[in-house]
Amino acid sequence: MNALEGRWRASIRDLQEKESYLEQQVGELSSEFSGLKDIDLTLQLITTKFTLAIRLIELIGESTAPTQAEEMGSLAKREAVAAVEMLETLSNDNISLDQKELILESEEYNNALELFHHLLLEGGGAFFDSRTEDKRNASVVAGAITDSIAKYSAPDDGYSQVFRIEDLPALLKKLFTTFFPVFASEHQQEPPLGIEEGEQKIYHSKKMRMPLSQAIHYYEEELLPELEKTLRENPGDYHLQKRIDSIERLVREYRQLRFVPRSTPGSTPIIVGKDFYTSSISEYTADGELMVSVDLPVAFNSGTNLERMQELVQGDVTRRLAGKGVCRELDEQYEYLKSLASGMKGSTRTPSMKLNIRTGFAALKREYPAIRHLDNKQELARLMDMVARGERRKVRQLLTQSILNRDSRPKELR
Repeated sequence: MNALEGRWRASIRDLQEKESYLEQQVGELSSEFSGLKDIDLTLQLITTKFTLAIRLIELIGESTAPTQAEEMGSLAKREAVAAVEMLETLSNDNISLDQKELILESEEYNNALELFHHLLLEGGGAFFDSRTEDKRNASVVAGAITDSIAKYSAPDDGYSQVFRIEDLPALLKKLFTTFFPVFASEHQQEPPLGIEEGEQKIYHSKKMRMPLSQAIHYYEEELLPELEKTLRENPGDYHLQKRIDSIERLVREYRQLRFVPRSTPGSTPIIVGKDFYTSSISEYTADGELMVSVDLPVAFNSGTNLERMQELVQGDVTRRLAGKGVCRELDEQYEYLKSLASGMKGSTRTPSMKLNIRTGFAALKREYPAIRHLDNKQELARLMDMVARGERRKVRQLLTQSILNRDSRPKELR
């Protein structure tokens, strides 16, 4: 290492050490508490990565050695891309609406956006210019998108009731309402079902469900300290003491619970719909952790039929392209989940079902910007209409050309 190289490395050492520390903190929190994310730590990590990328761009301008400039440029690109991915994931996370507003309006989030804009002004926009010239990859990606859209474009609520419970004789009506209250309820809505665009509703709940480890962390790190502080300000408050005692007892009970995977290594899984076991039967996370109710108010959007289709298509596209050699980051995640090193978080037989769809789809969008139109509901709806009219071949050709031309918004979809 020559003196010049040593100087530029030394100038970013403090930022790299800070980045390493924050990455360790964020990673440990996520691993120990089933994906729990500390917003403040995450935003600090994002701003650190942006700052590091900007500093490297400045150093490139001062450097006269081509090899060092190339190395600094590669490092700056990696930091910038990672920061943007984390920022995008944070803004799209499925969290309570009131909490999301607090994040998007926070000073830390706005600082991250300002650093991103500064990065672009310094020439960092070139880091996100990912040109695809591989016709084979473009065809594979376009085919996966087309097939996924075709899979979900057909209406799934076009059925008619065999009978209407309210029209049955009184005895049969009582029998069905007693033993089949869900499958044979009165005055069921006729198709089309679901919520259309513009008809969204905001729901509020006094409780929310979260993984057991997250619930313990919330009680011990947030709720109990707050209650104990209030008790110190109001000593002798019987109701407050009783609440603290009940929460501490609940945490002790939670800590005594032990879980094992739901299947043995030699078993053959039955592949059913996404989240079937999690939501409908076991109420466990995908990694086998119990979900529990916590007295924490939340507000969430009802969503719409199109948003549900959008989520299904994005997830299916990500799973179809995993391990196909079209996206290195997605393939790395897929191979890790397929290996024994992934433990309960992976699966040697069905690793694609364990993928983190958010990070996987984000990696695909960086590699193939044309995929971004799947984030636009209007453009996705047009593609679905074209497929429904039997124009699958046209859609595939359109997407292939869009990927090769780096056109994330084809004229036909504008």
